[in-house]
Amino acid sequence: MKPFNQIYKHKGSDTAIFLGCGTSINKITEEQWKVISKFDVWSSNNFIYHDFIPKFYHVELKLHRNFEIWKNWRQNIKGEKYDNVIFIIENRPKRKFVLEAVGPGSKYIYGYRAKRINVRVRGIKPNYKISSKYMTNNCCASFTMILEMLYKFKYKRVILFGVDLKDSRYFWTKETEKIGKNVWMYKGKRVHCATNKHRKQNQPHNTYRLAPYIIAFDKKYMRKIGSQLFTGHKETLIHPGLKYIDILKM
Repeated sequence: MKPFNQIYKHKGSDTAIFLGCGTSINKITEEQWKVISKFDVWSSNNFIYHDFIPKFYHVELKLHRNFEIWKNWRQNIKGEKYDNVIFIIENRPKRKFVLEAVGPGSKYIYGYRAKRINVRVRGIKPNYKISSKYMTNNCCASFTMILEMLYKFKYKRVILFGVDLKDSRYFWTKETEKIGKNVWMYKGKRVHCATNKHRKQNQPHNTYRLAPYIIAFDKKYMRKIGSQLFTGHKETLIHPGLKYIDILKM
């Protein structure tokens, strides 16, 4: 595992695309995927269930929840397809098991230090000083650290897809079948759940409170370095707070 400050050499574009796991991912057209693939593509969590292979992947696993399933997807289902993905994980003793899941075949693994703030505060605000020494985890929301990473890469544009927040569906929800207690299958392969925190599909995502945070982060931090956050679709709580951009017209 290499230190995060060595990762910037992998920057290959002034535009970054972040792919979340919201159901709107299924609305991305074949033509849009071709455009997306031209830029630096980031993803996180369980995007590994998707056929598209990102360039950067922030991994955060829970031993009791999705560790074994994610490990199987990485090492057995995806295999060599993911060997060149640039993995990003938190570098601390309690997170060492993530290295086992990422596997020995991975060529690029970068670790970062994290500082946790506002652990018990429900209202999240980007009112802290960004440090070059660590990522700031605000209210236990890992996406706050991903935003900070994108900021540190100094992309001119960051376009978010699949950050829906308005419901608890994932892009795999519709095609997922429950076959036993806590056992779900997606296209014949096991996944860790069908909806966010096992909520009903129409219930808000657990992190819906991040919507105003994301919008404020854009104004307070991204704009000051000549960058801007956009949303690539309108079916999300971050629109119209974030401006919609049609990637086919860029």
